[in-house]
This record gives sequence, C-alpha cells and structure tokens, in this order.
Amino acid sequence: MADVPARVGLLGGGVIGGGWAARFALAGVQVQVYDPDPQAERKLTEVLAGARTAWAELTDVALPAEGTVRVVGSVAEAVDGAELVQESAPEVPELEHPTPGQTALFNAHEDAIECSRCGGRMVRAGTCYTCRDCGTSTGCG
Repeated sequence: MADVPARVGLLGGGVIGGGWAARFALAGVQVQVYDPDPQAERKLTEVLAGARTAWAELTDVALPAEGTVRVVGSVAEAVDGAELVQESAPEVPELEHPTPGQTALFNAHEDAIECSRCGGRMVRAGTCYTCRDCGTSTGCG
C-alpha cells in the first residue's frame, strides 16, 4: 500500500485508539499502543477481532498480511521507532497540562509548538510554523 507507515505508536487504546489499532493492523502496520488501562490488551484483542469480522462481511477483497498490535508499558516505548504517532487520550478540558504523548512529541522536536486550531504538532518551515496534522501555518509575517 502506498504511503502506509511500517510502524505506528498509539497513545490510548480505548474506543478511538482501538479503532486506529485495528485499522492499522489490518493494513499490515506494526502497532505499539500505550494505555494505562490494565484491560487494554483484552479490549484491543476484541476490537481487532470485530474489525476482522466486519471486513469479511463488507467485502471479499483480500487484506495484506496483518500487522501486530503490541501493548507497551510507556509513552516512550509506544513512540519508539514509530513513523506516525496518533494520540487518542480522552478530552478533559479542565486539565491544562499536556498529555504524556504530547510532551513526548514536542520533546522530539525542540522547536515544535502546539497548533491552536487542532492541537497537533507545528514544526518550523522556514520562517513559519506548519501543523503536520491540519496544515495551518502561522508566524509567516
């Protein structure tokens, strides 16, 4: 498949993160998930089984060799070697501190800033900052 990362790191394996894990794994991607829920591995296994069943009911198109889903013990392990990181932590507006995943992403790029539009990571592009998630640009004056 074109433009599919070989390895992704998922921060959060609940409803949204579990869906991402299944979608990536069924596309042949190696998935590393960090979720502090002690039941994360069981829940992800169930979501992946459901995704396989749904695919088979929807189409007879063959999938590539399935990737693996591995639950890891830290944000650092989840993002290690990942070509793409998807953060799917619950939105808790009263918390003003970044999630561990956001901190790990920002620390990986010393001049990255948070996008005011989508909360994604903005990286320097010349004299501007461009969001890698939504494309917003800022600081280009």
